Amino acid sequence: MDIKALILAKITKNGHIKSSDITRDTGFSRTYINRFLNELENEGAIIALGKTRQTVYVFSDQKDIDVARRQINNFLRKFDSKGLDEERIFQQIDKETGIFMELKENIHSVLHYAFTEMLNNAIDHAYSKHITVAAHRFPSRVWFSIIDTGVGVFNSVQKKFDLPNTTDTIGLLIKGKQTTDPKRHTGQGIFFTSKMADAFNLLSSNKNLRYVKKLDDYFIDDHKTKPGTMVSFSISTTSDTDATKIFAQYTNNEFGFDKTKVIVKLYKNKEGLLSRSEARRIMFGLEKFSEIIFDFKDVPVIGQGFADEIFRVWQNNFPDKKIQHINANENVEAMIKMAINY
Repeated sequence: MDIKALILAKITKNGHIKSSDITRDTGFSRTYINRFLNELENEGAIIALGKTRQTVYVFSDQKDIDVARRQINNFLRKFDSKGLDEERIFQQIDKETGIFMELKENIHSVLHYAFTEMLNNAIDHAYSKHITVAAHRFPSRVWFSIIDTGVGVFNSVQKKFDLPNTTDTIGLLIKGKQTTDPKRHTGQGIFFTSKMADAFNLLSSNKNLRYVKKLDDYFIDDHKTKPGTMVSFSISTTSDTDATKIFAQYTNNEFGFDKTKVIVKLYKNKEGLLSRSEARRIMFGLEKFSEIIFDFKDVPVIGQGFADEIFRVWQNNFPDKKIQHINANENVEAMIKMAINY
């Protein structure tokens, strides 16, 4: 029996296959069939989308890939937190599934910010060995969840600021200014992410902090939870939420721009600009411009995470954009050079 020919014939007929389709038709083991699938993939004839038992195989033509991606509306994966990169995981979901596919630009941007911000929080704060990422594309909304088994977000903040109870801790968190790691985060990530969602839930320490967009209000419920933290985010596929406007409501960076160039005058802050969260907020929407100039006048210091997010991560994502900086002091200049030369 020519297994490769059978695989190609099945893809021609159905548009895609799983290894289980071939094992069922032939009676051969999954391991044996996977050998032929891997050979065809190495030859460039087909491409695999997804992982483990959810993997589907299609012809390597982009049209076939896009058709197959549209049918993959679910993602569930458990990752080792060590070395985990939030941007890489977002791109993986975007590449392997149809969850973020063909969304309005504003929704895709919101999801990118919210997802990477919440996953980065889990990576940096949770002290969890593993992190579980789930995402799903429903007919009228997109949902994702990030689960860790670490110290728990409310417990972490409560201990850091010596607060009497979880309720007081939540009250502090939703102000958007508190973090257990000020060198890396501002504490704004949860606040901004919740404001962008149609429905947002943060579960930990037997409490559920909910934000409901229709009511523009937060609620605290008792909810039995496992150790660690679970965050879930949901947004309608027809939402008009504009992250830039949400940022503008609570920040006072000054933007001066024309159609091709934008000058960002960074807010004078005695503590400097430290976190990736701040960098993501500032960079949001700037990909529309071909040249970006940062004015660091009166900014005393920037963090490694802030510099890296702008001058390496963002620049790598938008290599056709030109980033310049002016009025940087010696310490700021050193951080920028470190990020560029990483």
